[in-house]
Parts: sequence; structure tokens; C-alpha cells
Amino acid sequence: MPELLRRYHIETKRNMCHCPFHGDDKHPSMKVYNDAVYCFTCNFRGDIFDVYREFEHCDFKTAFKALGGAYEHDTNNVTHKMKKSLYERQRAE
Repeated sequence: MPELLRRYHIETKRNMCHCPFHGDDKHPSMKVYNDAVYCFTCNFRGDIFDVYREFEHCDFKTAFKALGGAYEHDTNNVTHKMKKSLYERQRAE
């Protein structure tokens, strides 16, 4: 997460930064974790995909590909719903 924020010129200090998702942020209000963020002012919370989607105004699939993920063609009768379910289980772990 800190690396992604640096791409957008957002400095973190002591795992805190100014939230880029709400107006005038005079004091750092966003807590930066290794894999997520949470803003105590606007209550924005999300993982790396959510943050990327907010900055780039794109859908999940675009964010997933841009951050290094790859979608494969359905050759084994695996549906998108099954892939999403598997991803969500792995993310929860």
C-alpha cells in the first residue's frame, strides 16, 4: 500500500497520511496499513484495488490488470463467479 500511495505523491509518516479522498485535510487522518487504508475523517476504507479504483476512476477488472493481475480465458468451465469467490477467500486469509 505505501508503494501505491507513493506513485500518487502521497507521503506517509508513522503510517499516517493526508487523505486524498476528501477535501481540506489539515492533519493526517488516513491510517496506512501494509495492505489497506482507513480514513478517520471520511471513513474511506479499502485495499490496494479500492485505492487504485478511486484514483483512476475505473472498475475492478481494470485495476486488477493494472496492478499485475491476469485474467485467463475460460477453458476449464470455471465461471467468473467461481474465480471471484476463490479470490475473496484467498484475500480473507
